[in-house]
Amino acid sequence: MLFPNRCRVVALLSLLHVFLTCQFARAIDFEQVQRLRRQGLYRAAERKCLDLLNTKLTDSDRALTLTEYLRTTEAHMSTMDAKERTSLIGDAEKVVDAYVRSHKGSPYGFLVSIQAAITKSANAKFARFDAEANLTNDRFDAAIALSRQAIKDFEALQKELEAASRNANSRTQNRSPFTQVQLQRLLQTVDWELARTWVNLAECFPDSKTDRITLLARATDLTEPLSRLTANPSIAAKAKLLDAECRRQLGQRPAARQLLTSLSSDSSLSPCVKLSVAIAHMELEMESQDLRAAQQHADAARSIRCNEKQTLAEFAYQTLRLYVQLAVETGKPSDVWQIRAAQQLETIGREFPGYWQRRAEVAFATLRGGSELAAELARLESQAARAYAEGSFDEAVALYTQAITSAKEKQLHDKVFEFQHRTGAVLHKQGKFSTAVNVLRDAAKQLPNHPAASSAHLLAIVDAAQLVGTGNAKSLAVYDSMLSEHLDRWPNSKTISQVAWWLGQLRQRQQQSQEALAAYDKIDAGFEEYAAVISAVLRCHETLVDAAEDVKQKPTQIENGVQHINSIAESLASNNEELERWARLHAIDLQLRHTAQTTSAEQQLLQLKKNATDLGDLRSANKATTLLVLAYVLQSRIQDAIELSGNLTEVEAEVIRNVMLRIDEAAPDRKRKQVAPLQLKLYALQDDDNVPDFVRGLFARCLCDAGEFDKAVEVLAAQLEKQPLSIPLQIELAATLEMANQPQKAIERWRQLAAGSRPATDEWFRAKLGIATNLLATNNAEEAADVIRVTKALHPALGGETLKQRFEIVLRKCEAQITN
Repeated sequence: MLFPNRCRVVALLSLLHVFLTCQFARAIDFEQVQRLRRQGLYRAAERKCLDLLNTKLTDSDRALTLTEYLRTTEAHMSTMDAKERTSLIGDAEKVVDAYVRSHKGSPYGFLVSIQAAITKSANAKFARFDAEANLTNDRFDAAIALSRQAIKDFEALQKELEAASRNANSRTQNRSPFTQVQLQRLLQTVDWELARTWVNLAECFPDSKTDRITLLARATDLTEPLSRLTANPSIAAKAKLLDAECRRQLGQRPAARQLLTSLSSDSSLSPCVKLSVAIAHMELEMESQDLRAAQQHADAARSIRCNEKQTLAEFAYQTLRLYVQLAVETGKPSDVWQIRAAQQLETIGREFPGYWQRRAEVAFATLRGGSELAAELARLESQAARAYAEGSFDEAVALYTQAITSAKEKQLHDKVFEFQHRTGAVLHKQGKFSTAVNVLRDAAKQLPNHPAASSAHLLAIVDAAQLVGTGNAKSLAVYDSMLSEHLDRWPNSKTISQVAWWLGQLRQRQQQSQEALAAYDKIDAGFEEYAAVISAVLRCHETLVDAAEDVKQKPTQIENGVQHINSIAESLASNNEELERWARLHAIDLQLRHTAQTTSAEQQLLQLKKNATDLGDLRSANKATTLLVLAYVLQSRIQDAIELSGNLTEVEAEVIRNVMLRIDEAAPDRKRKQVAPLQLKLYALQDDDNVPDFVRGLFARCLCDAGEFDKAVEVLAAQLEKQPLSIPLQIELAATLEMANQPQKAIERWRQLAAGSRPATDEWFRAKLGIATNLLATNNAEEAADVIRVTKALHPALGGETLKQRFEIVLRKCEAQITN
């Protein structure tokens, strides 16, 4: 792990800096350099140091300036790749060599030499990371060579400092401005840096346990005595921290945990050392696979206020590693930890670019395998996610496309799918539905067994549905085929119910009731819209009953429908009482609509209504109320229906609307005038502002039944002025004019509706039928027949079986009138 730069040369920049600046003629204020370095403005800080070195300085000031320059160089390396780092180190070595040549024998050379060795050690660490990122052992050669060179320099410094310390009390031999205590502290700093370099060298031998143990033992030989120093608590704490790191790598986790626990309780530590201790705790617990403990240390560390950028970067990196391990543990692509890991990767890329970003990308890539290509894909993924977050959708698509190409070259099929899925999501967000459909559909078809394949295909269907809204016939065909394709390829997926629901609705609109029922049968009872599915099943059976050409077939169709819906109810009996009740009511609904078995139905409805009311199931209670009113109407018990509806209030507006609609459908012509008082009563309960268009239409029919045709037309015309685009109101007004025996005005209204409707829609067919019907009523049979023939030539299906039958009936009447 990386330890705080701030703490590295405490003897150098605390005691020595004060000592030197107090004793010599001129002191340099390094605050500006240090501030630039803290801000990450490394080049500016380096230029400032080089400018100072080009001025006339005392020997001590020059040494301190060069030390600051090297410290800045070390920090700067963290933002660079290997090539840039080599160039930077080369420049630094030239500056150091120039100093050594011109200041041979300087008593302050220790300062420069120590920092130069520290910089070499840091370069070795970065070289090791480059080797780890490429996962090839030969790449460790550079890191090993740099580490050994730094070790050689540190060992030479040890000897020099030991000799200087021995001579410190000799007036004849000591020419150093440092006291023996100061020299001892410098030596302790060198020992700690040397131990740290031994640890780095040990990590250059990932496949050789023997080498690692030997090298780590060399480090602990140094850290153990340093950790016991009472006179230098700063070095002691750092040594104890490094010793814990060695113990961890040696597999001595209890010893490492004990050292870290003792450090955690030390209140004298600086915030940055405290954060380093927390980081070490996280590494130890992650290695021990105790991710919850690691998470607790991470949570506690967030409150530590450290201003050392490198330590903060290390903490951000270890936090990413923790999120990655938690994501791997769950194994779910959409898990919250993978999302957090991706967000943390973005944060590191934004706040700690360069070394830490590359290291984070490699860590993130372990979610997909950890190769160099995976790191590159992780980088592209991070950049694309950032572009998406910033609203740069085209850039995000371009980056994902680049990632797709790279993944395809290496036949990383899972990654290709993942990036295609994300590309499709971005295109969906942009509203580029056609391209999104192609990308997502291709992804799902190429890798149908991927856990997210059905989800990707589902999103493609959603985008295909958006294209259907444009009225393009080809788009509808694509949407249709994709629905069937989904059911065929992913019959056991979690998305099957949603797609089957959409397919069933489409088949209903196409008047293909049997196919719609087949789709609805594929829907799981746990589907959130299952109550609507039951209602749709009822409508399909009603359509089949209405479409039966032979009257004798109708009872059979009714019985089939009732059995089907009751079988649904039975399948729900053990796990969903509310839906079971809802299904039973729909079976009774089908019976009431087409049979006279109202007495037995009444008893069932009363019981179901009571159960629903007692259990607070308002939906079923309202449905039962509607059907009871309908049953009374069918039995000509109008007064009972009126009394039952008297219990309703404005609050139950939806029930009232349903009752009115069902009464209008069920009441034969001879009962119209009987039912009219009930409908008028129900209409009076409506809140005028909330009365829907179809209810106003029913009210208009009541007025017509009562002989008040002008009043009915007046009600609808007034409302149509407020809502001129309301198709239901336009249809009701035209139909009311028909009932009012005003065919000419009805023709005019139907023509207006046909002109304002899109061809082949339900309202367009309804308008054409209305025109033909009223032309026939005005003895214009030939013109009426022409309207029907032209409509049929353009659209042979004539809007489905029900409308087609009505067109055929009117056409036969036209032909009969023409013949006569």
